[in-house]
Amino acid sequence: MENEAQNRRTRLRQLAQAKAQSQETTTSETPPSKSKEPVLRFRNYTPSDAISPEAEDKIKGAKDASPNQTVESKRPSLGKRTGDHLESNITVSRPSGLKPEPTVENAVVGITTATLEANEALRQKNQVDLQSLAPRKPNWDLKRDLQKKLDRLEDATQSALAELIRSRVQAEQTNNQRGEAADQVDLADAVSAQERIHQSQRRRDSDDGASD
Repeated sequence: MENEAQNRRTRLRQLAQAKAQSQETTTSETPPSKSKEPVLRFRNYTPSDAISPEAEDKIKGAKDASPNQTVESKRPSLGKRTGDHLESNITVSRPSGLKPEPTVENAVVGITTATLEANEALRQKNQVDLQSLAPRKPNWDLKRDLQKKLDRLEDATQSALAELIRSRVQAEQTNNQRGEAADQVDLADAVSAQERIHQSQRRRDSDDGASD
């Protein structure tokens, strides 16, 4: 056993020496190369220098999008697009003059609307007037009895005002008539006085002519 182990170690030592000699010979044969910078290999991502402009635009658009918005939400489903396309292209030919047949949806909508309107009308009918439930003031009956007297007093007041206005108008008319009569009397007196003056003047003239 010891001999076999010794032989194995000897062979390994010889192989190592042979490999070292072969490496020395290869390095001596190849000319010395210039020192180059180590080349890094990116395994997990693509460097920014190698990304095309179109890819950069797509990446920016994905960053600007809201975080809740995904690619699936942006992309419409195939079934929806196909259904919309079919609905837009299908045209139903209906003879002119014929009304469209009522559908179940329209009937349900009509029944629902009528029910809501009936419920609203019933609610308004049964609604209690809050003013009728409010407590009245202690003197409400006094105001009720006094209002009748106030109404009668208002009628009497209006009648008295009308009578006063009527009497004042009549008094003004009477004063105007008296003033006109006085003016007429003064005018007659002036005319008669003027006539007497003229008569005396003529009489004086006639007396002067007789004396001559």
